[in-house]
Amino acid sequence: MKKRITAYLLAFALLCASIPSAFAVQTEVRPDANRFVTRAGVSGTVYQAKVYSQAEHEAQLKNATFTTIACSKNYAQNDGSVSKNAAEMTTDNFSSYGEQLPNYYYNFGKKSIYVGSAMKKMYDNIKADLQKGTSSAIFRDDDTGERKLGVTFSVPERSQLGVSQDDYHQMLYNFAMDIGWLVYRSIDCDCPEMFYSNGFTYMGYSLGERENQITVYVSPGFRKGFETYEERAAMKQALDSKVNEITKQAARYETAYEQLNFLNTWLCDNNSYNYDAVNGSMEEYQKNVSGAPWSSAGAILSSSGKTVGPVCEGYSRALQLLCSKLGINATVIVSESGNHMWNNVKYGLYWTGIDVTWNDTGSDRTEYFCTTVNNMDGHVVDDVDFVDRMQYPSLIAFSANDTLPQYKTGVTKEKILPYYDVYAGFWGTSQIHNVYNKGYMAGMTCVNFGIHGKVTRAQFAQILYNIAGRPAVTYTGQFSDVPQNQWYTAAVTWAAETGLVNGYPGGKFGPNDPIKREDIAVILFHRAGSPSAEQQDLEGRFTDTNQIDEYAWEAVNWAVASGVISGNANGTLDPRGNATRAQSAVIITNITK
Repeated sequence: MKKRITAYLLAFALLCASIPSAFAVQTEVRPDANRFVTRAGVSGTVYQAKVYSQAEHEAQLKNATFTTIACSKNYAQNDGSVSKNAAEMTTDNFSSYGEQLPNYYYNFGKKSIYVGSAMKKMYDNIKADLQKGTSSAIFRDDDTGERKLGVTFSVPERSQLGVSQDDYHQMLYNFAMDIGWLVYRSIDCDCPEMFYSNGFTYMGYSLGERENQITVYVSPGFRKGFETYEERAAMKQALDSKVNEITKQAARYETAYEQLNFLNTWLCDNNSYNYDAVNGSMEEYQKNVSGAPWSSAGAILSSSGKTVGPVCEGYSRALQLLCSKLGINATVIVSESGNHMWNNVKYGLYWTGIDVTWNDTGSDRTEYFCTTVNNMDGHVVDDVDFVDRMQYPSLIAFSANDTLPQYKTGVTKEKILPYYDVYAGFWGTSQIHNVYNKGYMAGMTCVNFGIHGKVTRAQFAQILYNIAGRPAVTYTGQFSDVPQNQWYTAAVTWAAETGLVNGYPGGKFGPNDPIKREDIAVILFHRAGSPSAEQQDLEGRFTDTNQIDEYAWEAVNWAVASGVISGNANGTLDPRGNATRAQSAVIITNITK
């Protein structure tokens, strides 16, 4: 049994550090996830919280007196229990934690309040602010700007609840803390760009002119090494530079699987788990040594000597940040006791699990790579300090050859389709899957097929060349705009030699010109040996046959008769239109059945 990493109780003393000025700071009370429910858990009447407009919210800020509550992620010993069935907590449609916020209600005394829209508004405000980089209010620790990112909304009046004034104020205190904490944790887990505040925040709240009016906002806290703007700016500059260097190396690989493997290997090769950060007092380490072990900066910059090394949070947040720069959707997952973190990563239409920490600290760096990590030994997915009803992705496992052993619909040996833009229900999904599996077409990037992109003459020649098995050719220089050693040189040379394509007058081929649908018909007609076909009533079927050029009539007639090309839903054939990549996948599937 390999040695496993265990964190210890994080004392609340660190919460006194870096408290924003002009705040009355209350004693911390741990947020209670059980006060949140989804619609199915609501009993009795529902109070629809009114969310005030931005102008109304900012007007409330002018005379507001705020109370601040400090909270950090709770760490505890893992007792090994699973409090919920995994099926209740997972979904095939996971996108992010923030997107789930609109599903939530809050048990406020005798009433349930619908707070989903208020939380989502605050989440969206903060997420948009983070995109501003070093000029964002969060990054600058600009209290005035952070308050504007909050929300003002209504709650049931005390008379509707039948409670004392003291009890009502305590309920408002708990309410502000829980709302702020859930929004912050959703941002904390969804936004890797917030590398400087991990699991540590303040929630500010103020009561309005009416007793049931409340304003809530969050102000992320900073640990050692991230406490001043200058420290954060210098760290971001170094982090951006290193991330750019790593992702450029990863981008040389063609598939998302290979890129993920590169990132997993790089993080293992360039880090050693920071036992010093967890073997003593973590709060003292974060306060007096560094907060980097819990940040992506710890795993990305430690090999450069700019930070100390990471713990599990640092590894996980680093992989999430690197994936985000490559266009790969990744999230972080926190264990039941809050003492471990790893990643779920979306590969095409599917999610899989990666635990870089255990890959680095174990003997096999791929044991927890692209597999069903969630709820394996040490990976109980139920962070009691988040919301136990928050859903996580359903996972699959796959290997280097991208096989999909089993996924609800049964057993298949086909490659997983790794493209985000080929969404479920898209009309060309099966044909794109076909040409991808057979190696006839690949994506524009490792995660984007480019379904709406136009196919160029060079690309179509390459597709046919792939179908032919890429036979050896000798460069002839037939076309002045097709030089040697381009990705399309061999394909265009082969297509010209076999008589499938002709160039333009003047000896040019036009490799980057979009190819017309009627020209595709002509090329495929020649490829089929120019067979005779029953004359089709093209004029009766399509409204734009007058757009078919004379040289293409016979080929278009054959293509329609043989089912290679069909018209559009609006009754047109669009012969001079440019074929999209999705349409080309359908055409190629038709000719290679």
